[in-house]
Amino acid sequence: TVREDAADDASVVGEASAGLRDLSEVLRPPTSAQERAAKSADDSTSGRNQTQRAFGRFVLLAEVGRGGCGIVYKAHDPDTDRVVALKIPRTDFGMDEFVFERIQREAKIVAGLTHPGIVPVYEAGQFEGVGYIVSEFCDGPDLGKWLPAHREELSARQAAQRVAELADALEYAHQRGVVHRDVKPGNVLLAPHGNDTTTSASEIGELPFVARLTDFGLARMQSDEWSQTRTSMVIGTPLYMAPECFTKESGKWGAACDIYALGALFYQLLTGAPPIQGGDGFGELLDRIRHHAPPLPHEVNDRVPKELSIICNKCLAKEPGQRYASAAELAEDIRRFLSGDAIRARVPNRWYHCLHWCEQPRQMALAGIYTCWFHLLTVLWLCASITVAGIFRLVPFNHFMLNIIDVCLVAATVHLPKAWLGWQVVRGRRWAFWPSAITSLLCLVMFIIALTGETPFFKFNHPTVLSKVTSFVIMIGASLVETGLYALAIRAFVKSWR
Repeated sequence: TVREDAADDASVVGEASAGLRDLSEVLRPPTSAQERAAKSADDSTSGRNQTQRAFGRFVLLAEVGRGGCGIVYKAHDPDTDRVVALKIPRTDFGMDEFVFERIQREAKIVAGLTHPGIVPVYEAGQFEGVGYIVSEFCDGPDLGKWLPAHREELSARQAAQRVAELADALEYAHQRGVVHRDVKPGNVLLAPHGNDTTTSASEIGELPFVARLTDFGLARMQSDEWSQTRTSMVIGTPLYMAPECFTKESGKWGAACDIYALGALFYQLLTGAPPIQGGDGFGELLDRIRHHAPPLPHEVNDRVPKELSIICNKCLAKEPGQRYASAAELAEDIRRFLSGDAIRARVPNRWYHCLHWCEQPRQMALAGIYTCWFHLLTVLWLCASITVAGIFRLVPFNHFMLNIIDVCLVAATVHLPKAWLGWQVVRGRRWAFWPSAITSLLCLVMFIIALTGETPFFKFNHPTVLSKVTSFVIMIGASLVETGLYALAIRAFVKSWR
């Protein structure tokens, strides 16, 4: 069966143009032969108050799913005398080029995949200009509908077994060059295991179903260029998409994206919620996906074994190279846990967390904020010290005038330009990062020279050696902090540039 999530969270097409033909134009009352065929094929269905409709030769029995741009019907095929799942475009999307291309691609891709964990497609075609896909009908809900009402019934071990089954299916697809790109609960069907003779009782984890992957409408062959013409479009479901999926470099959309999505699904099975929650807008959600590290599943749900929490966390790594190298490795690690063996995944160490912290965009903003405030407060401090010296006549008048000139020169040539550069870094101006970082280091050197030797500035403003040492030690300490912040933000700058 090819079924899509009931929520329209997979927004993969734009607004349909006006005047698209309503699907009702191609739906017609069935012939009496079709009615008899449908009745014999679906005697268990009762309470029909309306005449059954037909789409081509298929008798539509019931609507079972509705997603971003398609509707899935339970239908009877009189030619083969079997109940099938029939997927056709939604009426508000009609049959534009993208929808037709997606349907044809899905049929072509899935037709080459034969695996117990993937719902098979029987045929694809058109009826009166409307494309359709016919696939096996699975008499069970999708995971997205089943999970909210049965969350407490699903143990961590059972969730792990289901994820291992899906990982097997993904590995099979990946080995044949197919990347799903939309793995989520709504695209996982729960098929009664009694109809699957390949699954033993020990393998099903005492649950009355097996997980099967469906809806390859967004899949791509790793060798084709289909998605590269749509780099401005968010292809997939954001809550389950890897950070690299939001870049324009479609070459990064590989098997690692499916592993991340499966990890997000695993996280939801273990905790009851996706790893990344939606914010006030898409921009905030995107920032969380790219930079926010969710808490480990065992920290959210204390019934989750730490080993499964570690496995899930490895799938959700921000960098593709830090995830499992393949879906087969993920399935193997899960089964090592299920069999009582030590898993291969490890909890990220402190060095990893430190590097991840340094890569956050807020590190650049923090350095810029510090620079801005540090140099503005320095100017205010210099002005205040001169004012106090003048009011209380702590220095001779001629020295006082020289110090005023010094303050104006230093503020105009050093501190105010530095504060401006810091503000540009806060505003996200990448060009300002290196000038601000380099001048911070130069300021540090200047303060050290001023402390250890003679300087043409403020030579009359320090009546004692102690006052001079105290002033410049404070400035050196503050400048060290500023330089350190820029050093820590270098990784964030490099990542933002890429």
